[in-house]
Amino acid sequence: TFTHIFGYFSSRLNQKEKEHFFSLLEDFRKDLIEENVILELLKNWSFRFEEEYLQSQTLFEPYPKTLEKDT
Repeated sequence: TFTHIFGYFSSRLNQKEKEHFFSLLEDFRKDLIEENVILELLKNWSFRFEEEYLQSQTLFEPYPKTLEKDT
């Protein structure tokens, strides 16, 4: 899923951004970071490159904010 979304941006990213993404992906596979780290990066790129289709996906916000924390 992450690499599929990455495909929407890959031609518009510089080499360092691509390397950073794949480094994060490797860290996720090793359980060093949580998936939300990668999702936030992809979400930011969806705003940067105005990918409205991706912005509307529930993957980025699976639950309404009103359900997230009730403190």
